[in-house]
Amino acid sequence: MPARGAVCDGEEQAACALVHDPAHGGISPEEPRLECPEKYREFVFSGRTVITWHRICEFQRLSLKLIAEQMLLASPRYRKRDSLLMYFRGEVRPERRSRSERRSRSA
Repeated sequence: MPARGAVCDGEEQAACALVHDPAHGGISPEEPRLECPEKYREFVFSGRTVITWHRICEFQRLSLKLIAEQMLLASPRYRKRDSLLMYFRGEVRPERRSRSERRSRSA
């Protein structure tokens, strides 16, 4: 592991998610950057959003969705996408409709 608090295998092609847990003795968001070997710093920290790990169930589900999205977006199948619609089974989710369908329903 290149740094505490970073889920990453250190390979240049690997998926990586940065997670910060402030409620459970979490280290500062800057500490992992200092501990990470210099050759991995740009890969691990550049252009990544640090995800806050929440302890309340509903917010924890959001943290899990954000982690899953970052990991999937790094995979070859989803690499060209900007975001993914992540949801848990039984969760209310937005309908997928075309723009013309949305316009006709809102009129």
